Amino acid sequence: MSFSVSPFSEAICSVVDFEPFRQLFCDIAGWKLIHQGPVDDSVIKAYKLASETSVDEMLLANPKTDAGFLRLYKYNNVPQQVMRSNDQSWDTGGIFDYNVRIKSMAELFPQLQRLGWRGVTPPVSFKLGESDVIEWIAMNHHVRIAFIERVAPKLVGWEQINPVSQMFNSSQIVTDIDKSLAFYCDFLGFKLAIKAGNLNKEAGANPLGIPLNRSHIEDYELAIVQPGDTMIGSVELVKFNSLQGHDFSANNQPPNLGMQGLRFKVSDAQALSDKAQQQQVTILSPLQQAYIAGLGQVKLLTLQSPDGAWLEFYQPLDATI
Repeated sequence: MSFSVSPFSEAICSVVDFEPFRQLFCDIAGWKLIHQGPVDDSVIKAYKLASETSVDEMLLANPKTDAGFLRLYKYNNVPQQVMRSNDQSWDTGGIFDYNVRIKSMAELFPQLQRLGWRGVTPPVSFKLGESDVIEWIAMNHHVRIAFIERVAPKLVGWEQINPVSQMFNSSQIVTDIDKSLAFYCDFLGFKLAIKAGNLNKEAGANPLGIPLNRSHIEDYELAIVQPGDTMIGSVELVKFNSLQGHDFSANNQPPNLGMQGLRFKVSDAQALSDKAQQQQVTILSPLQQAYIAGLGQVKLLTLQSPDGAWLEFYQPLDATI
């Protein structure tokens, strides 16, 4: 049962309108429109959608990268809920956000506001390890993105910030961090890159929207796991130990609206499927062949994280991909 998982290729969203995202990523962020059109029937089958459902898609990418793309789905002729409806940062379940690096918060922030992006706080400056950063976690059309500027020291090897990088990280709010670490590290083979507690040393602003007078005393744990040797295509796990919120783990599946999930390339999809069955990991969609625009013919398997995140794993069948 040997397999390896690559950094996530795509962040997947379910939206009602492509245009706000095309405006942000193509008109402002320097990305390219890779594909737009109807999805193949094999994807509709893999997602277990009714035959009358049609799905349109848009694939956007930073042109200097080969991963961290954004794929938007628009589901038609089907009832929908919002995956994390009116959520708070400490509510558990599914995907909390996708992360991008940006060149300049001062330049991008007003443009984002004009496009309707809104956060629970203004951009916040703070220290993350040895780095000074500015971060703004904002939402539009049920999709939440953390925009992160490294102030110092200067980023090396990130020429793809143009002025917005690929999706490089994704956060999940979990109920049991040890159980989640076991899933990602022991089961999927990810590596633990960072494990820490509350990063705020004093009361004040914080990106998660914790009340200002409690930001330095709120008890939470943070861990970042990555499939490779660098923090690209990583998953961030956050566990709040005192704040109690809603659990949205049951709603994170198509055709519902919001941050649908992550799509990873895997070296051996059958081996992963076999291991999932052996270890009783929840299989949301069994291993099957599908055609995904931009990826070609693939073996596709969808698993569920311990807190309901939708995770797709694909193995290309075309040797040229």
